[in-house]
Amino acid sequence: MGTSISHPSPKTLGWQAVAECYHDEAITPIRTATEIWRASQHHDSPLVSHIESDAVFECYESVRNGSNASEALKLATNAIISLKKNSIIAEIARRSIPAAFGTSDKLRGWRALFFAQVTDYLMSRDTSGFVGKEYRNKNIVDLVNFKESVKSSVKDTVKAINIDPRSIREWTKYVKNVIKRLSGVLI
Repeated sequence: MGTSISHPSPKTLGWQAVAECYHDEAITPIRTATEIWRASQHHDSPLVSHIESDAVFECYESVRNGSNASEALKLATNAIISLKKNSIIAEIARRSIPAAFGTSDKLRGWRALFFAQVTDYLMSRDTSGFVGKEYRNKNIVDLVNFKESVKSSVKDTVKAINIDPRSIREWTKYVKNVIKRLSGVLI
């Protein structure tokens, strides 16, 4: 049996703004996603470099090159092993592969699912501490629905960016573009 360690978000001004989103039900899911992505850009965070990594890009390429989810997972796993660059973000990228094959456009679907799952990871570090009568999420069902609505807004934003990166250089540019959009810098 494995163990798990909770890594809450840092106590920065940006993450305090995110916490306010978990308090106030008047704040929309898209605004919550924006605050999460703004806060995640803290200078001490390696998040962007992990998202831009060749390991994540290889997961994306495995979706392109795999004829089915099983083959794509095998390609991605082998690439991550050979690169020796596994991380929680690379694992999220790999885990986004099967669901991408259930979408109408597997590449666009993977990109949307991947960024939604990274958002879910960022939310999951803190949201369980914001459930109760004084918060927007009164119970676990409310929390699940809230997280799904935030992830849905992220998927919509990412799907609207109709770029298919075909190299690590293009992937890096694409990631910067997506993060700017998710952070509210570009509309």
